[in-house]
Amino acid sequence: LRTLAETLSGISSPVSQQLALEAVSLQLSLAGEYLAYTSILGDFFTTLRASVGAATSGEVLKEVLARVNQSAARINEVNRLATEKMREFDESL
Repeated sequence: LRTLAETLSGISSPVSQQLALEAVSLQLSLAGEYLAYTSILGDFFTTLRASVGAATSGEVLKEVLARVNQSAARINEVNRLATEKMREFDESL
């Protein structure tokens, strides 16, 4: 974070500083989304493993898979926003 603060202070334009800060914030958010996805995917595989050979309903598996897909969609959206913000920052220099 210290390096980030030093780097931001080296950017002369306040607009560019703000765009850089927003881009970094989105990248941190993206990392959080990846962690959540990994956890949800683990839940999916645990549920899948438990359902093999068991007389369980496929509905539970469908619900967990839907959560995996929702998480992947959030990752894609945050990544899109972060990429766009970096493009805006690059163009602001």
